[in-house]
Amino acid sequence: MGFQTTDVKLIQALSAVQQFVPMYGLPDHLMIHVEYHSDAAMSWRRENDELFLRCSGVGQALMLLGRALTLHDRSAESLIPRLDQLGAMLDVSRNSVYTLPTMKKFLCQLALMGYTECYLYMEDTYELPGYPYFGYRRGRYSVQEQKELDDFAALVGIELIPCIQTLAHLRTAIRWKYMQPMRDTVDNLMVGQEETRELVEAMISHFSKTFRTRRIHLGMDEAVSLGTGRYRLYKGYRDHRDIIMEHLRLTCELCDKYGLKPLIWDDMLFRDHTPLMNYYGDSAPVTEEQRKEYPDNLCFVYWDYYHDTQEE
Repeated sequence: MGFQTTDVKLIQALSAVQQFVPMYGLPDHLMIHVEYHSDAAMSWRRENDELFLRCSGVGQALMLLGRALTLHDRSAESLIPRLDQLGAMLDVSRNSVYTLPTMKKFLCQLALMGYTECYLYMEDTYELPGYPYFGYRRGRYSVQEQKELDDFAALVGIELIPCIQTLAHLRTAIRWKYMQPMRDTVDNLMVGQEETRELVEAMISHFSKTFRTRRIHLGMDEAVSLGTGRYRLYKGYRDHRDIIMEHLRLTCELCDKYGLKPLIWDDMLFRDHTPLMNYYGDSAPVTEEQRKEYPDNLCFVYWDYYHDTQEE
């Protein structure tokens, strides 16, 4: 199918999408007219070989185009988005790392379905300047590949957000000999160590330059054995909640330094409010005093694999 449009952004986006996603329609050629506006409402209308789109950006234009080509029982549609943001998270730290063509196809599919953002979950599957063994033999994305993915995502109207780990889930990164000063347990970083601070700053500084977004997900979930390894051996016993808060303040300060908005998984901060330290259950409310301990620029992200009812 041939597309024609005078909108430069849509021309570039369609050119990218057609490389990875086949798009079919009835006419041999389709002239697309786009009207951008700042309202929440969007619409499409098809008249013979012409398609009229009204939306706020190229991402919405691709979604409306997808609907216009697949909803054969109608010739027009008006929509009011229920959500300002709709995101997916793609795990590229388990089993295999997707190639760039596969990633680009996925981003195109997200755009056509109306998604606005994609969290790219990488534990150590990215090249980190200054740390040559970070992601070694793990299929890591090079610095250039990271920038290429971000450029492509922006082209199709998707905000690509790095979702990394800055505390736990780093066993394959810290197994190397040169990383041992940063290791508390097999999974966790050694909080308070100068080498650890330098590593975390390198991560945050790196993504402030390779990705357009000003958001960064720092992970920090499931650090269940924090403070029980080399930390306790060399620094003595300390409540893991105090250790987490120290590290949390450090990472948030570094995000401020590099102009980023930090997000973390919230489980380690709330599981301590349950009787048996479960991830889910009858947790006590967070007090106003406790709330004030958290950095002002921090955003919590809730994860739950197990519950599917509104009450739970």
